[in-house]
Amino acid sequence: MRIALDVSPLDRPHATGVEKALLQLLAGLKALPDQNEYFLVAPKRPWLLPELADPRFRPVSLVGGGRRLLWRERLVPAFAHRVRVDLWHSPVQAIPLLLDRPKVATLHELSWMETEEVDDEGSLARRRGVAYIVSRSADRIVCVSECTRRDFLTLHPSAEPKTVVIHHGVDPVYAQAKPDPMRLSEAYDVPADVPWFLTLGRALKRKGLPHAVRALRVLLDRTGGPYHLVMAGEENATLRAARDLAVRLGLAQRVHITGYVNEPDLPALYAGAAALLVPSESEGFGMPLLEAMAAGTPVVANRRAALPEVAGGAAILVDFQKPLEAAEGLLRALGNEREDWIERGRARAAQFPVEAPARKLLALWRELAG
Repeated sequence: MRIALDVSPLDRPHATGVEKALLQLLAGLKALPDQNEYFLVAPKRPWLLPELADPRFRPVSLVGGGRRLLWRERLVPAFAHRVRVDLWHSPVQAIPLLLDRPKVATLHELSWMETEEVDDEGSLARRRGVAYIVSRSADRIVCVSECTRRDFLTLHPSAEPKTVVIHHGVDPVYAQAKPDPMRLSEAYDVPADVPWFLTLGRALKRKGLPHAVRALRVLLDRTGGPYHLVMAGEENATLRAARDLAVRLGLAQRVHITGYVNEPDLPALYAGAAALLVPSESEGFGMPLLEAMAAGTPVVANRRAALPEVAGGAAILVDFQKPLEAAEGLLRALGNEREDWIERGRARAAQFPVEAPARKLLALWRELAG
């Protein structure tokens, strides 16, 4: 088969959820012993696209220095005919509507169905419109969780035969993680001599970071303990607002913002944390949850969206909008149950092998391409 993969989402300075999943897919496909040809298509070569050193993978820049506007509609159909593409796969919802080949779209979440805190994620009307177009025009719609699939089918029930759930995998590097307090202290100013909780990811409003700050305040009021909170992610207005809340709550010396943490340092970051906190009000999957579990770190997650599905009984689930309940979850992660949660987490993460998404997508592509 000749598969065109839209790699344009990799044109970002840093990889978070969608970009990490796409990089994981490329690595998984490279590891499979098939004879397919993969065209890695984008307007120009993306920042994060790796050198795959495999003749099956061909980067394709359709625009170069030209106009990017509507590039999928203007340029993809002619390109696909010229190289005889059998199928187009998109790691996001955007697909070339004028292409007369099977088209696969990926749906990560419909956050605007689960929370009002989405005004920092672009036009709601546009996002609703894209979901509608995908429901009519895609030949298959890959949902990253059953939760995302249910949300989508609530809006577009007629698309049910097109949908399939394919979870992300977990890189085995996290199962080998070890703490490295000196490295983290030097590179990211993470406290080296006190226990700390961790939040991680792109700081959007729906990620619920103020909930983590309030939970820490309640925990300290109850225990007087030495605990800190490390908030890892590229600094933006949402992170600064969480820091301002920490200052108002008397936590200025207890809350630390690291900035973006480079991928090679993530295993040590997880392994060094007392627990990963996932206070998101909306989450289509939640890759950090499984990465932390693989690294042997307990997880305290919000009892919302796809988080209970992905956790599978291996995370402490709380309502993070209730600070008392959230603080109790933090205490459980520190207490007598800790080793049990670590064991459960490792077992749960092992159920998401890194190569599984590539294998499942390859089977789907074969079915569609005939």
